[in-house]
Amino acid sequence: MEISILKTQEDIEQMLVLQAENLEEALSANDVQQDGFLTVKHDLALMEEMVAKEPQVIIKDQGKIVAYVLAMPRSMRNTIPILIPFFDQLDLISYQQTPLKDCTYVLNGQVCVARSHRGKGTFDMLLRGMQHYLSEKYQYCVTEIAHRNARSIRAHERVGFQTIDSYTSPEGEHWAVVLWDWQK
Repeated sequence: MEISILKTQEDIEQMLVLQAENLEEALSANDVQQDGFLTVKHDLALMEEMVAKEPQVIIKDQGKIVAYVLAMPRSMRNTIPILIPFFDQLDLISYQQTPLKDCTYVLNGQVCVARSHRGKGTFDMLLRGMQHYLSEKYQYCVTEIAHRNARSIRAHERVGFQTIDSYTSPEGEHWAVVLWDWQK
């Protein structure tokens, strides 16, 4: 397996195929509960914008993308409507007595590992890659995880994320707000 960043149109297209296979709407209820799921669907134009703003870390195996993690800076807060309540929530949260709005952080926008590469350390490798590419620019990496996505919560905790808040979105989903302190 090889870690790198999204660079080409072909890479972006491969990433979007992997994403489509793992969106909640594409999975059975059993798969959602057992393996986790993705909530946000990105399109080509949005991915091109994200690639232009920050490195988007991927893992390839035999030339094919098998995992990715998306990085979204605050400057994109109004780009994906479903994420606006999360960014609003982050403006209200403090970490170590400092409001997050006064800190540098990047949003861990989405993590996806192909079914064939789960349970092999791929998730950890991916997140460490994100830390490698972005920790000099940002103090923290933050994300939200649906409480019902227990696999994702456990995986994020394993690499160093900690729950710092929770909230309920306008759609009624209960979210854990997790943070990885890259300064530790």
